[in-house]
Amino acid sequence: MDFWRFSLRAFHPGFESAALWTQKKGFAIATLFLGISMALFSYSTARAQKINAPALLVDNGVDLRGKAPASLNVSTRFLPLQSYDLEVGCNKTCMLVFPTTIQSADRGAAYVLAERVAGSENVLKVKAGKPGFLPSSLTVITADGEIFSFKVFYKANPSYLVLTLKSDLAVETKRPLDVDKVQFAGGRLNSAAMDSAMQKVLQGPDYLHGAGVHERKYGLRLSVTGIYYLKNLLFFKLRLQSEACMPYLVESLRFFVRDKKTTRRTAVADRELRPLAMRSEGSAETDTGKVILVALPRFSIADNKQVAVILTEKQGDRTLCFYIRQHKMKQIKLL
Repeated sequence: MDFWRFSLRAFHPGFESAALWTQKKGFAIATLFLGISMALFSYSTARAQKINAPALLVDNGVDLRGKAPASLNVSTRFLPLQSYDLEVGCNKTCMLVFPTTIQSADRGAAYVLAERVAGSENVLKVKAGKPGFLPSSLTVITADGEIFSFKVFYKANPSYLVLTLKSDLAVETKRPLDVDKVQFAGGRLNSAAMDSAMQKVLQGPDYLHGAGVHERKYGLRLSVTGIYYLKNLLFFKLRLQSEACMPYLVESLRFFVRDKKTTRRTAVADRELRPLAMRSEGSAETDTGKVILVALPRFSIADNKQVAVILTEKQGDRTLCFYIRQHKMKQIKLL
């Protein structure tokens, strides 16, 4: 045995290295087969998980496999949001009227100029900062949680200057600004909504009666017949009746909040309530009298406060004044 090993070593010096190479080759082949097996196992596991995993919604609730999902889980599925094309120019401003208050607005680029209209809460004006810009985006979130997405393109003469958007993300185009849709800051009503509310109060019945809501003097009688509340506004309905021969010409009607009792050394600090709107109908000399309706910003009074109503005459001294106490303010009705 040693003889033959010595002979092979004499004629083949690389005998031992060849044997070692054969051993290493076998180990490498075994390792390769093991790696292939593990890769095939990992691929099979991943494929099985992919088949059983929730699918990506692409349109109308249909997944990538063309099957309608059994249930919609928003946390594990992506719902695409439809975007709308918006054309803007440098010399013309586009108005976007949203159904509710604008919470935030995000521009895709600085050359897309967007700003909320002063005095309103749901109107956004959009304009181009430079001509011929590349298409960008605009995303607006409203107070009710709706998201409105726009693709912004430059056009010297936009097709529409005012867009009224609905809560279902459908876009309705309008040429004139729809004032009925605008919501003013502070909850104030716009002109159309104010007119509608005041007309409803004027047509409603009188419900406040008794002491503490009227003043009778000079053959005149001034009384408050109803107090209504709507969207941070208080509507005071008053009635002026006259039995005097000389007609009564109204110069001003003012409201103050003041203390019930004041000492001589205490300065009277009246807080005036300035009307936001006022309307009158009829004549004081008729049987039904003159109806005066005043819209005031919402307010409340404490037990030691009262509301002073002062009516002054034009070119005359027949001033009427009475006080509304807290127990009468508690009888406010919702409009």
